[in-house]
Amino acid sequence: MVVQTVDDRFLIFDTKYKKIYGRNRSEDEDVIDNVYNVSQADVYQMVSYAIGSGIDRIGLIYPSLLEDDPDEELPVYEIRDEFSPETVIRIHPFKVDITHELKLALEPKGRLEKVFENSMNKLRSQLSVAIDKCLSEP
Repeated sequence: MVVQTVDDRFLIFDTKYKKIYGRNRSEDEDVIDNVYNVSQADVYQMVSYAIGSGIDRIGLIYPSLLEDDPDEELPVYEIRDEFSPETVIRIHPFKVDITHELKLALEPKGRLEKVFENSMNKLRSQLSVAIDKCLSEP
């Protein structure tokens, strides 16, 4: 997903539907960060998007788990482009709460889009925070 801000700055976001953790749970060779289990493949994919597009601000969005701390800050990964040393690609992972507020006790009344309106607004708010964090880094 490419985001253009009102001041004509660009960001790239990609979503992953897999778990990342706030503690060491993996000894997988493909993992670049043993604390959060962010995979090399995810980072390589984002770096290729950045180099191909010329956009150096990247967001990786993962679903949060029920036991996650909603205020937990994830590390920003900085990668320097060998062919353009002045270019620093910043990859910002984020956890986003995608659960519906009523969980499985959903009893729809009225139009279906009304049922999910609060969830949609919550998601918009979380994505807005992610955009702000990507743009606030130097």
